[in-house]
Amino acid sequence: MPAKHGGPLPRERALASTVVLYCGNTQVALGVVVAPGMVLTSLSAIGFGTGISGGRSRLQVRPLSVLYTHCGWDLATLSGASSELGQAGFQAAAAAAIGPFQYPLAGRMVAAVVRRAVRATGAYNTQLFGVFQLAAAPQAGTPIFDDHGRIAAIVGHACIDPRTGCA
Repeated sequence: MPAKHGGPLPRERALASTVVLYCGNTQVALGVVVAPGMVLTSLSAIGFGTGISGGRSRLQVRPLSVLYTHCGWDLATLSGASSELGQAGFQAAAAAAIGPFQYPLAGRMVAAVVRRAVRATGAYNTQLFGVFQLAAAPQAGTPIFDDHGRIAAIVGHACIDPRTGCA
């Protein structure tokens, strides 16, 4: 059902902009289409990025290549055939937004319970601020959307307390 302005509803826009990423035949991450032919995901989930493909369904998978990476923030931007990846859904949520949040899981949107905002440490001892710790950890690279269908975060790996392990 379209929204009043004629575009898709926030939930539909969020689902349409989410892609599944594969290495060979193995699903390794989720990502979000941020511009035609460009996908944002978790770097740690895709390794070196060789042999990565992605699409909205297993029948629409196309090869992707790495455009940009940031190890400290655990982010990777991938590129591929723009018409095959799905709709660009990138519209960033306000930095101060605190929920409600949702993420795609098996073709539906699920509530993301934010435990707390934390300071964390990324790769190479990068200090990360504005990090949200989730009560349950979705797959790396999963986009987290606000209730308006705007991207609030991407699930990645970081250490909250290196003495107790990283997640």
